Amino acid sequence: ILSIDEKTSKGNKISDAEIGSILLSFSSLGFTLSKEAIDTLKNYSKEDVTAFYFESTETLKEAKGANVNHIVFYEEFPNMKDKTLFEYLYNAIYHYITAGTNSYGHMPRNIQKTVKNYFNENIELITLNVFEQKKCEKILIEFINNEFESNKAILNSKHDLLESLFMDYIPFVNPTSIPFKENLALYAKLYKNYSLNLGMNIGSVLSLENLSFVKTPTDLLRIYVAFSDGDITLTKNTKFISLNRAGRKTFLSLLNDMCDNESFIDDLAMHEFLWKKALEKLHIGDYSNNFPLLYSLITKFRNDDYKTYNSKVVSAYKSKNINELISLLTIKPGVFARSIDYLIRNLDEYKNNILSGFAKVATKVSTSLLLQLWSYYKNRHTYETRIFTVNGPFSSFLVEKEDNRKLVDDVTIAVIISIIENSLKEKYSEREKLENVYLSENMKNYAIPTNNRNASYGFKTLTFGSRVKLDSSDMPILRFFTHWKNTQKSNFIKNVQEERVDIDLSLQLYDDNFNRVEVLSWHRMDGGAKFNSFHSGDIITAPDGASEFIDLDYKKAREFGRYALIINNVFTGQNFADIPECFSGVMFRKNAGTSGPIFNPATVKYKYNLTQKDSYQNIALVIDLDTMELIWVDFPNTNRQSYSVAADSRATLSTVSVLKKALQKHMSIYELVKLHSSRITFVNERKKATYTIDDCDDATLKPYDIEKISS
Repeated sequence: ILSIDEKTSKGNKISDAEIGSILLSFSSLGFTLSKEAIDTLKNYSKEDVTAFYFESTETLKEAKGANVNHIVFYEEFPNMKDKTLFEYLYNAIYHYITAGTNSYGHMPRNIQKTVKNYFNENIELITLNVFEQKKCEKILIEFINNEFESNKAILNSKHDLLESLFMDYIPFVNPTSIPFKENLALYAKLYKNYSLNLGMNIGSVLSLENLSFVKTPTDLLRIYVAFSDGDITLTKNTKFISLNRAGRKTFLSLLNDMCDNESFIDDLAMHEFLWKKALEKLHIGDYSNNFPLLYSLITKFRNDDYKTYNSKVVSAYKSKNINELISLLTIKPGVFARSIDYLIRNLDEYKNNILSGFAKVATKVSTSLLLQLWSYYKNRHTYETRIFTVNGPFSSFLVEKEDNRKLVDDVTIAVIISIIENSLKEKYSEREKLENVYLSENMKNYAIPTNNRNASYGFKTLTFGSRVKLDSSDMPILRFFTHWKNTQKSNFIKNVQEERVDIDLSLQLYDDNFNRVEVLSWHRMDGGAKFNSFHSGDIITAPDGASEFIDLDYKKAREFGRYALIINNVFTGQNFADIPECFSGVMFRKNAGTSGPIFNPATVKYKYNLTQKDSYQNIALVIDLDTMELIWVDFPNTNRQSYSVAADSRATLSTVSVLKKALQKHMSIYELVKLHSSRITFVNERKKATYTIDDCDDATLKPYDIEKISS
């Protein structure tokens, strides 16, 4: 979607020939304009459309990664078949010795360079619409509200964008609900920043902000943490700011409205350390006459003079008082849902009572948790190990260990999944009716969004576990690329000091049993020659930017392995968020690439920015060479030991865990939509539909519309 300023256009209208020039230029980037877009532009003057063209071109170049100069080590890439191991070693060592922060050092440059003829690969162009300013603003406002209405955490990489839009469109930011509580905290933080820019104090902001979405003490704690610029995941310590008297009274009044709930102190105890720190700033004693019950409960909490909900649950469990146990668990359906697996393994004789009790309250469990449980039970017996994803505020890593748990029989698992699906159907049935919906079978390939707040953002990004079908007869080569630039950091002597950055793009090949059988990377530059796959060369500095490429002949690679993993490592130790210019992606090539540009934006299928904090490695993609599918991963790893020595076989442990997790069963968008069947009328023919769910550009809902799907 491109936009053009809506105004009275004066001067000569744009001609058909000039429109043709724009289309030709856009096609070189892999885009074209719809008929409606062309008709819109024809209403504007040549001057207006020229300004629109230059601004749009820069946007489209950035979307595809064509806005930078792709400097490569071997200019003759991908024509590398005649390269010897000696040449690779000689050039690499010479480069390592001579490269510096401000100099590339030795870079082999052939006198007789390969001719780079631009050629038409019969690329299927992406159709763009052009909207005038008012319509575009409407789209942006819908985008903001969809983000906050999502059942998933808003990506860290979108926070700056949302803050910018929030400042411009705050009168129109009115989400109907904010189900994910971290998003509520972000909403509060953005509102605070907006209000402070207007000169308001924190107490006034708190009294004016719409806090109708705040339902529990934990929600309120997140608001205070957000106002204090702390970690809204509540996993780290926060230095709470002081509120003025009006602000403290507003905060305590909200807390007081919740204190007649029997689980009030339990909610405080969930984040005991943070609450006790926060209460030091709130001076509850000054308001003991205003809120006597709250003051009494807070005093008990501070003195540890209470019995928690958890202790009651444990007591009922140990005494096998099943009626009391189920009665307690129904008070907190989310706790009940998370406990099912443990309970049916250890209280097998009461399994039917437990499942029956859960079925009665399952609709009260959050949609996000039900979807997570669906995936959990679908993969309950997939591997002999357990794989945990540990998500921090800005990082993720996997833990894999032997699974010594008692098996849960398939019938019980089927019952649990049925309860989950029926509960989701009931929840979805209350939503607005949709008529004439076409649901494509293609959507079975795309996974629903997960709670990975550290996922990358970019051009046509997908969700973890999504699969894209490959056709080796039509697209025999996948060309992976990574681009970066040296970073800058503050220095006491100079204002800024450039710092060398070395990112390594590599391919690891695994067999069916997850054993690594080959590597194509900086230390094994000839590793892919036997399956016609090549690396463009290792660059260890990027003063003006640098790029690395890998060509994979995936049909040929199947003769040597099953899974090809594409990985980016920051060898020089920075995390991705420190690097000002850093992105990765993949081109689908119809030719083996012996001619034509190394970087052809028209062939870029996916491109995403590498911006994860606390992350030094990104496992980008998996190619299943047996099923001929590209599997989206984009997993940021923070465990330095898992990749510090790329040549070491021990370094593959975390990588294998990510591979296994990517291959698990994930709920597809197709399956999710089918759970909405009671409110949707489907049609079998696309041309009869008023609402289309498909992976083509003109669909109403596409797999890349992650915000809409999540909301």
